[in-house]
Amino acid sequence: MIDEIVNPTIPQIKEGVTHVACVGDSITFGYGVWATGMTKEHAYPSFLEQIMGDGYQALNYGVCGKTLLREGDEPYTSHYMYDESIRADSEIYIIMLGSNDSKWNNWDAEQFGPELRDFVQAYIDLDSAPKVYLATPPRVFWEGERGFGVSNHTIESEIAPIVRSVAKDMGIPLIDMYEKTKDHPEWFVDGIHPNAAGNEELAKIVAAYLAGEE
Repeated sequence: MIDEIVNPTIPQIKEGVTHVACVGDSITFGYGVWATGMTKEHAYPSFLEQIMGDGYQALNYGVCGKTLLREGDEPYTSHYMYDESIRADSEIYIIMLGSNDSKWNNWDAEQFGPELRDFVQAYIDLDSAPKVYLATPPRVFWEGERGFGVSNHTIESEIAPIVRSVAKDMGIPLIDMYEKTKDHPEWFVDGIHPNAAGNEELAKIVAAYLAGEE
């Protein structure tokens, strides 16, 4: 289990289906269900694939502890899953990063916006000309050491507004996961990571956006 968290398995891409690449941190990975003895089949990308049906494959490129910021303690771009997500050249990308950037030792308000734009542009420029969706991080219900150092205040007041602004400026769809989760502490096993029911709800939210219902 520990090895899978540190070195997650690279998704095996199927042919003949529409690929939805889910890029993110431990929330995308499904840490909340792994911590309770379940598997990544209970992470939101797996539920998303079930909802979307046989014509779709949801690829889980989530990596625990990763930041969007390149100067963060564990930048996503330095991990092999970033390269694999680019190599996948999927038709659809869901990008949800920022929770770990909210930690006091990582947060840089001046760099987050420009680096987020660069990060998103790398996917927009892929040969597949994918549709890229940008998601705000979910609400955090625990703070301090109990919350892994993640700050809801920073997410709510700085990160989420920057994500919304970048999505608007770049003309790409926004999934406002913060707004969708802010009244649902019961979806989270530890105040940060969704439990199985929470992951299913996140998948429903993403699926609704993909279907144009939001």
